[in-house]
Amino acid sequence: MALAYLCLTTIFNFIIVFYFILIILFLILFRKKLDKEIIFRLKNIFIGFTFVLSLYFLYIYNQNLFDIWFVYQKLPFIFNNALENYSAFDFIIKYANFVFLYPYKNFILEPQWSLYSMFIISNFILIGLNIKNLYKKNEIKINSELLFINIYIFSLNFYGQVLGLEKLATTMSLGAISLSILIIKIKSKDTKIIINFVILFISFYSLLFTFDLKDSKISGMRYVHLKELINKDQKIKNDNFKYFSVQKWNKKKWDLLNNITKTQSKINRNCNIEFGANLTVDNFFHSLIKYKKLQVIPFFFKHTGSILRDYIEPKLITNIQNEINKNNIFIITSEGNDKLLNLENYDHPLLFELDNKKIIKEYIKIYFPKNCYR
Repeated sequence: MALAYLCLTTIFNFIIVFYFILIILFLILFRKKLDKEIIFRLKNIFIGFTFVLSLYFLYIYNQNLFDIWFVYQKLPFIFNNALENYSAFDFIIKYANFVFLYPYKNFILEPQWSLYSMFIISNFILIGLNIKNLYKKNEIKINSELLFINIYIFSLNFYGQVLGLEKLATTMSLGAISLSILIIKIKSKDTKIIINFVILFISFYSLLFTFDLKDSKISGMRYVHLKELINKDQKIKNDNFKYFSVQKWNKKKWDLLNNITKTQSKINRNCNIEFGANLTVDNFFHSLIKYKKLQVIPFFFKHTGSILRDYIEPKLITNIQNEINKNNIFIITSEGNDKLLNLENYDHPLLFELDNKKIIKEYIKIYFPKNCYR
């Protein structure tokens, strides 16, 4: 659980806090009815979670990274205030609409959501049944174990509110456990057959007719990822790049990465540059820069990116400009981000075409001090 938390702390902050609060609440309410073995297990979970987290915090404190980590935890609030300004009540209403209304209004075009709605509703129902059985002292051991599992699944609704198929698939799909248990508890064979048929129908209909969710507003990056699979037989690997050795891209993409690497090698033969910066949206370019990095965020959004920079690295542009003035930085840029800087004392940039399917061609620019590229 601690490792899951550390993978995405900005969202799991809500999940873990909510989960432990509910667990403590239920321990208080049902402490006389719960097995000592279950209470012992929960204590071990808490101790293990605290131990792993303590090691992590000791590490970031030792590396002087705690301040950056703390600012990072504010990102959900920063983006909400800047883009949506939702209150807690607004989020509840929005999510309730997704769970109870949106999947069924849009069933023809987006049937996948109705399946996740069933998972979430099943989770709610099973929690209610577990609590009812505990009050009546029915099957204390199994109901208490199921309750704690379902409370964790319920806590994942915080992550589910981000929406997007990949978010729900890695969180609320656990509600399939709740749905399966409810189906097993149904005594009527006919009812079981009907429910199983509905689940299979939704699954096959989704696969056959709405697999890509191309026009969905809440499908996240699904369509983008599926486009990556187009002409996958024409994509190749390249062992020359340590960080991307398992990636398969088309030749044009690899040529671009090769050009960035070769450009740096040629510059290094003529100049002693200390720093590098990536002012593009592609963090892959950041990984290719061989120099010391000035930036904390490995990519650069032109518009909404300023929201992050103002909190995490407000002096980034100033610091880059200072190194430009000293002819001491290598810069990869796109989308006109170079206009944020004064590059008069730098050489004319090299232009390399980006690999995209847009009608208007787009390029990255590589800037470096004069007389470095000879």
